Amino acid sequence: MGDVELVYDGNFFIEIRRMETNNEKILEIKRTILFGLEDMVMVKVSIVNVVATAALGQKVDLEELGKHGEILHDSEIYGGRVAYFSSPNVAGKVSIFASGKMISVGTKSEIEAFRALECAKGFLVEKGYVKPVVLEKLVQNIVAVADFE
Repeated sequence: MGDVELVYDGNFFIEIRRMETNNEKILEIKRTILFGLEDMVMVKVSIVNVVATAALGQKVDLEELGKHGEILHDSEIYGGRVAYFSSPNVAGKVSIFASGKMISVGTKSEIEAFRALECAKGFLVEKGYVKPVVLEKLVQNIVAVADFE
């Protein structure tokens, strides 16, 4: 049924049961006063955005890259130092900087975020903009919302 944690905060015993389905994490929180009275709260937590980063370790020519349909590049935006990769095969989008650093946003899981970074790298390698490299991917931020039922 999930992980269970029992915590005593000085007034209550709090039982926390964690369950996970798709991109939702559900916390069942049960407070028990020492005399046995219970107060149950269900919390449904949904991940709405995962931000992950990776570095190619190589410079990228964004002007040339901008000639492809999968890339949005405008030299007026941020002084032309960033291009955006999107594809029907990935959730969210990947910002690609001239320095070779990449940021994935708009995904709902770590797996989706890492897949988007790998897909962007694969596109760059396939088109000859960078040499093959192993990415060190890192989650920088996770945004979630909670619904108390």
